[in-house]
Amino acid sequence: MAQKSFADAKIINHLDTVFDIKSKTTLLSLGNHENTSDSIFYKHTKKKKYGLYQDQDVSFIVLNSQDSLSSIVGNQKQFLFQVLDTISTSKVILLSHKLIFMD
Repeated sequence: MAQKSFADAKIINHLDTVFDIKSKTTLLSLGNHENTSDSIFYKHTKKKKYGLYQDQDVSFIVLNSQDSLSSIVGNQKQFLFQVLDTISTSKVILLSHKLIFMD
């Protein structure tokens, strides 16, 4: 039943009333039940499936570990390395649904 939360407008609208999903401070790391197309995700969140949010001296990196069978590859991998190479905050928090360092 993957994609249930984004396929059912009633569920996503309820989640939005609780979490204010479009807020820049609400960070979502997709899991197997939320995995959906890029366009549907953006329609409901106004965000990409992975990204960076910085507040004060903390960088929050959100990854989409549902993409590419739990591997971080392609544009997402380039984004991650570019952020890690240029980051200026003293703290980094990585948000990911799956553990990306396991087999």
